[in-house]
Amino acid sequence: MAESSNTGTIQVGQMMSDKTRVDYMKAFGWGEPTGVEVAGETPGIALDPEKWDGRSKFTTMFGQHVQVNLLQNTNVIATLANGGVRTPLHLVDGTTDDAGTFTPVESAEEVRVVSPETAQDMILMLESVTTEEGGTGNKAAIEGYRVAGKTGTAQVADGAGGISATAASFVGVVPADEPEIAVGVIIFKPQSGFFGGTIAAPVFHDVASFALQTLGIPPTGTTATLFPTTPGGTTETVG
Repeated sequence: MAESSNTGTIQVGQMMSDKTRVDYMKAFGWGEPTGVEVAGETPGIALDPEKWDGRSKFTTMFGQHVQVNLLQNTNVIATLANGGVRTPLHLVDGTTDDAGTFTPVESAEEVRVVSPETAQDMILMLESVTTEEGGTGNKAAIEGYRVAGKTGTAQVADGAGGISATAASFVGVVPADEPEIAVGVIIFKPQSGFFGGTIAAPVFHDVASFALQTLGIPPTGTTATLFPTTPGGTTETVG
């Protein structure tokens, strides 16, 4: 996770069936609109394992072949930060009429995707992305705060069987120990650089830092004992 190993992801992904994996993707909200009040949102595609070829079976484990939008991707880590419960997204909480009566927007029910224990373990693993030496998201780290997140570097199909461009991304939550905000960044067709960790992660740092300051969210001062990232390695306490 820390070093964004596609091979490692495949080794883990093979421990469950294609159907189970797709069921989790859908439970996290992939394949359907998020519900946010924006016209033209794409629900994503390629979540039918019966249509995957031998290569797609494995590339879908680390993010190729499937298509999702940035809100869907960001809501995955927000779900983990929310103890494993996915909350429908909204831009508008509700409306107030001339008489001052507030009417909340109708919202779909929350969905329990993974257990609180699994969510906590995943957030801890995602902290290593921003803190471990060699982590792909080191540039997203914010001094005084624990940050959990994941880099992404997607290839963009040109519709003719080739690759025309890239999209670099980073999604994360902070503070990782007591999550308050989730931020998703995508740089489409970057002109300088390539990887999400070098292009999108610094933007996350700046946006999240501004949000923390604006909302008055203080560092909690806790430390994390991360999982070892090498065979036989020792854990590292990060504060």
